[in-house]
Amino acid sequence: MDFSPASACVFEHGLKIARENGAELLIVHADACPSTLSFMPSTSYDEWSTHCRADSKKQIEGFVGRAHQEGIRCHALALTGFPDDAIIHAAQKLKVDLIVIGTHGRKGVSRFFSGSVATRVNSHAPCSVLTVHLPAK
Repeated sequence: MDFSPASACVFEHGLKIARENGAELLIVHADACPSTLSFMPSTSYDEWSTHCRADSKKQIEGFVGRAHQEGIRCHALALTGFPDDAIIHAAQKLKVDLIVIGTHGRKGVSRFFSGSVATRVNSHAPCSVLTVHLPAK
């Protein structure tokens, strides 16, 4: 989950699937240190990282709380690393049955420059992947 406004759409799909199948929901968020921060002194980076983790935890708790309100078992992981690698590794380690991930369906030059976490997860995941097409930004 990247906490963009479109994340809510992916979360709703995950909730629906969990509800209909009596499944447990796992929310995963991964932060990778942007290369533009490599010039920061370690104390500044540590402060930035601590702030990012606290913000991520707060946002994750909101989604987990919503799932619990609906009677769905839900857990969350806040990981460090590139999102595709972190998601794939978590799915392998936890023997996940299905990954639900959003995609903007970019093509051409924009996909080349921004990449596609969903595409990489779909290509390397140890389980089925449901991609949810998100509205354009």
